[in-house]
Amino acid sequence: MGTSRIAAVLAVALVTACSRGGADLVGSAPPVATAPDAVQLPLDAYRATTWQSGQVVLARALLIAECEGTQAPDRTVIEQDTIDRIRDFGPAGNKRRYGITSVADAAMYGYHLPSTLSPRRPPQVRHDAPRPECVRAADAELGSIKTELVSELDSASYSRSLGDPGLERVVAEWAEPRWPRST
Repeated sequence: MGTSRIAAVLAVALVTACSRGGADLVGSAPPVATAPDAVQLPLDAYRATTWQSGQVVLARALLIAECEGTQAPDRTVIEQDTIDRIRDFGPAGNKRRYGITSVADAAMYGYHLPSTLSPRRPPQVRHDAPRPECVRAADAELGSIKTELVSELDSASYSRSLGDPGLERVVAEWAEPRWPRST
């Protein structure tokens, strides 16, 4: 089993272990990945964290590269992209579910995502599509991680929450200026 297969298997094991409350098998996520999220939802217990999802993306990319006999993707680039997503949307991906929820973030970034204001490295660009048989093989190796039900419930709960008077009140309060207006 090649290095990339080991990484892939470990990534799947990580997602599986974490969904059962197990230990992190791939290695510790960076501190930003474990910081409290601005919005925590009950469904968070049933889905992978942003960090875990990034590790699955990395494992899939490694398996495809191994199948095609091409150079493995740069792990640090993929992990930095994951860290950027965590900074933008939080460890559970809920940070901006209802817009900006942090006065400190609004003061520092305005309506911009934090990652868009940081110096960026050039993205890794693949100039051709991966071979379909390699994509299928990578997906088979990783197994099918079923997230459809959680996604459907998440979407439905979001839609229902938009009509909630409590949310409407909080959003209206947030929109009120917190500084003296000049006349």
